[in-house]
This record gives sequence, structure tokens and C-alpha cells, in this order.
Amino acid sequence: MGAICIARVHLKPRLNFGHCIDFLVANRIQLPGARRLTDLIRAGLSERKEDLMRLADSNLSADLRAMLDSLFVQEDGGKRYRLTLLSRISQSTRPGKIRKTAADLEVLTELHGKIAPVLEILDIGPEGIRYYAGGVHRSEVFQLQRRTDADRYLHAIAFIADQHYRLQDAMVDMLLSVMQSFRTTVDREHRDEVFAQRKAVGARLGEMLDAVDTEILGLREEIRALLDHETMSDARKLDGIRAVLDRDRESAADIPREDIRKGAADDEGVFHDILEDRSIRLQNRISPILKQVDLIGDASTADLVAAIACFRERDGSIGPGSWQSSPGCPDHDGCAAREDCRQDA
Repeated sequence: MGAICIARVHLKPRLNFGHCIDFLVANRIQLPGARRLTDLIRAGLSERKEDLMRLADSNLSADLRAMLDSLFVQEDGGKRYRLTLLSRISQSTRPGKIRKTAADLEVLTELHGKIAPVLEILDIGPEGIRYYAGGVHRSEVFQLQRRTDADRYLHAIAFIADQHYRLQDAMVDMLLSVMQSFRTTVDREHRDEVFAQRKAVGARLGEMLDAVDTEILGLREEIRALLDHETMSDARKLDGIRAVLDRDRESAADIPREDIRKGAADDEGVFHDILEDRSIRLQNRISPILKQVDLIGDASTADLVAAIACFRERDGSIGPGSWQSSPGCPDHDGCAAREDCRQDA
């Protein structure tokens, strides 16, 4: 009886065996042989599984049975089963792969919504879901088809729930990976752009110093020539020097000086320009994720959560002109960056 109770919580035989030993030792019960204890555990697990199969079979409607049976129907040109197609989880962050994963999550979310009442009745918990779903992952489709209907339905329900949760985790990992990659790329481009600007400013500064030096030397030479003039009187020399100093000279350093000031002003907007330039690529990757994954925030992220909710309600259309028609886009209609999509697809 104790083995049956433990089997409701721990489905793995090894865990049951260890807990049974702990229970017997704690209650000072004479230990039976390992074979006897193993047989009790096996019987407890079998009885627990029979109970779950009866619950699943008695609470499944005809529509749910047909839906679960459809998982074992061949798709993809008659070569792969639907169950096999849904069991694949890609970790790629390429836009095409993300959209494929988001489409699978949409299908699994719909399936999970249908089997949720039955899953609640079964009450097998996360460990039970992983246990029975593992039997699906380790088995071939023809092996599952040889099981009884109730047994197959139990495993299919656990598979749908487990795959739904795993796919949500995978999509969140994709979101974090995409954002980290985006931030790394933007920081690198910003750093390279700033270094290039600083190099250009240094060159311009050198030109400006050369121009200033040339002007000063020219001015000095003119004054020296006036001072060394042998026949000119001191008064005329003084008037000549005053005229040279008062002359409206067009400085050759004005252009480099303006370029340096402009470069210093533009440096403040370089980061935002890079963000804007790469924003379409980021949208192509995270839009499918934000449309499918429910994110829960706290008070500090309330505005962000509200913005994501608005984004989902508008189905990704975040404003007029955000997605301008661009004919010939290989990935989707209404893309404003056909070349970016072709490169990222």
C-alpha cells in the first residue's frame, strides 16, 4: 500500500525504491528482500498507471480523441508524423527558424488549451508530465500505435503539455539570445563608428593645426619683411604692420574647425542611428516570439508589459507606415527591409 501511495508522487522505480527503504527504516519495519520490494513497486506503478488511463479514457470526449489520434497521422508529404514534427525544437535564432518555432508553439498552445481540463483531472504534476512525455520522446511512432487507446492517449496528453512548456522556455531563450546578440552587435558597431570618428577628428585637428601654423608663419614673415625694409620710414613700417594685423584674413583652419565641431555633435546620435538602422532585423526576429509567449512583469516593467500587450493586440502592426509594402520580399508581405530579410532568412 505504501508503494502505491509513493507511486502517486514519484514515478521512477529507483526513486520509489529509495523512498520505500526510508519509510521502512523510519517506521522500524523489517526490511523485505529486494525482489519483493521491487515487485511491490512495479505493482504500485502499474496500478497507478491503470488509474490514470481510466481517468483519461473516461474524461476524453470524441473530439479530443480525434484530436489526439491526429498526432499519429502522417504529414509533410506523407513522410513524417505530426507527433514527430511537433517534437522538434530548434534553438536557431534565424528569422525563418523562429517563425517555424512560433508556429509550432501556436499549435501546441491550442492543443494544450483543449487537453487542460483532462490534465487537471489527472493531476500528475510536472514530474509525471515529464515521465510520460519521456516515453513518447524515446519511442518510435509505431511503438506508440501498438499501445492501447487509453495508454496512448495518456502519453499523448503528457507529451502535449511537456512540449508546450519546453517550447515556451525555448522561445524565451531565443528572445534573450536575440537581444544579447543585438546589443553586442550594436555596441561593436557603435565602438567602431566612434573610433573612426575620433580618427577623422584627429586628422582634421592636425590639418587645423597645420593651417594655423601656416597663417602664423605667413603673418610673421610679412611683419618681418616690413621691419627689415631699409628705405621705409618707421612711421610707414608701423602703419604697414597695423594694416597687416587689421587685414580680414580668411582662415584656412575654419573648415577643419567646423568639421571637428560637427563630428563632436554627431557622436551623440551615432548610437541611436545604429539602433534605428538595425531595428527591422530585430523586429523580424522578436515579433513572432512576442506574439506567442506570455511575459509577466512587475511594477518596474509595467510600461514594457503594456507595450508588449498592445503589440500583440495589433498583431505586430505598431503604427502607420511601420510596415510599408515592399514587393518581392521572400519572407513575408509588408516588409520595409527586403534586403535585410533576404540576408537574414
